This record gives sequence, C-alpha cells and structure tokens, in this order.
Amino acid sequence: MLCKSWLEISCDPVVNTGQRKETFWIRVLNRYNSKCGSHPMRTQKSIMSRWDHIKAEVSKFSGHMTEMIRSNPSGMSNADKSVAATVDFASVEKHNFTLMHCWHILKDEPKWMELKRKMDTPQNSDSRENAPPSSSSSPSKKRPMGRYTSKEAKKKADSTSSEYLSKMHDLSVQKIELVKETEGERKTRLDEIVTIEKVETGEAREHRKVMLDIEREMLAPDKQ
Repeated sequence: MLCKSWLEISCDPVVNTGQRKETFWIRVLNRYNSKCGSHPMRTQKSIMSRWDHIKAEVSKFSGHMTEMIRSNPSGMSNADKSVAATVDFASVEKHNFTLMHCWHILKDEPKWMELKRKMDTPQNSDSRENAPPSSSSSPSKKRPMGRYTSKEAKKKADSTSSEYLSKMHDLSVQKIELVKETEGERKTRLDEIVTIEKVETGEAREHRKVMLDIEREMLAPDKQ
C-alpha cells in the first residue's frame, strides 16, 4: 500500500512539480491512511521510516537482479533468475529479501527507476531528499565500476548461475537413475522367470508356471 501511495503522489502532475520533502510526505501520508483499510494508520515519521527501509532493500535486490539478467545464464527463465537473485541477495546481505511484492510494484515504474539512478549516484542531500524526482531532471550517469570490482561482480554472478544449473542437473540425473533402477529391477526379475520356466519340467513346471504367470502379471508396467 505504501509503494502504491508513493507512486500515485509521485506521478500526480498537479502536485509533482517542485514539491518539497515535507509537502510530498504529507500527501503520501494522507493517501496511505485513506486507503489502509483494516491496516493501522501511520504517522508521517512512521511512513518515512518504512519507505527508507523499502527503498534500501528493493534497491539492493534490483542490483542483484540486474547482474543476473546481465550475465544471462543459459537455460534460466525470468523466474529462475529471480530465485537466483534472491539467493545472491541472502548470501551478500546476510538476510533474506522479504519485499518481493514491493519490487514487483516498483521495478518498471519510471519514477522508481529515476529515484534509483539518483540513489546510485553520490550527491549532496537537500530539503527535497525522498521527494519524487522531477520530471524535467535528466538521468544521472552511474559511476562505472572499477576494473577489479567489475570482474569480481561478473565472477560472482557466473558462479551463482553455475551452482544453480549444477544443482538442477544433478536433480534431473537422480530422477533418471531412479527410473532406470526401477526398470532394471523389473527386467531382471522377468529374465529370472524365463530362466526358471526353461529348467522346470512336468507337474512342478505346470504349477510353477501358474505362479509365475501371476507374478508376471503383477510386474507388468500397467500394473505399477
């Protein structure tokens, strides 16, 4: 609800231009409290503190997701990349990412992407900090990674992707081996039945044949 309220106020062309931090957050607070339903109403301080947490966590996850998309591991769907980025986040940040719903709301919104560009670029804070980016502001250039940092980031992304694909491959192999083992056991027992039939004769063979026919029927694939 807070992410949606932030976006609605940020994208409102009537109030967006030039609004300062205090004015902006009063509007976000009023919008949130008017739509919170059964959820408890919040104060302006509570709203701003919660947004700072969401902003920091979602921004970090976006970085991990960007690296995963850039490395583009073969055979991984977008859902697989999200899972891998979540694992990477937990490994680096030492805690789980619990705001996936917020990321889905914000990730493709121009106002969020513009805010994230500003967060990624060191700059002096002013009274407009935490207010929405102005629609007239030009995108900031992100400071490029150093050569060592870039190589380490790519190495980490490749390692995470390889580990994920390796686990998926091992799981597939285990399933195939289990099927082969089951089929192999069935074939071995059927071969034993044929051998027994060839050895036994007379009345014993006839009796044994009846019993083996029953067992063969039970071992047939359509009975499994």
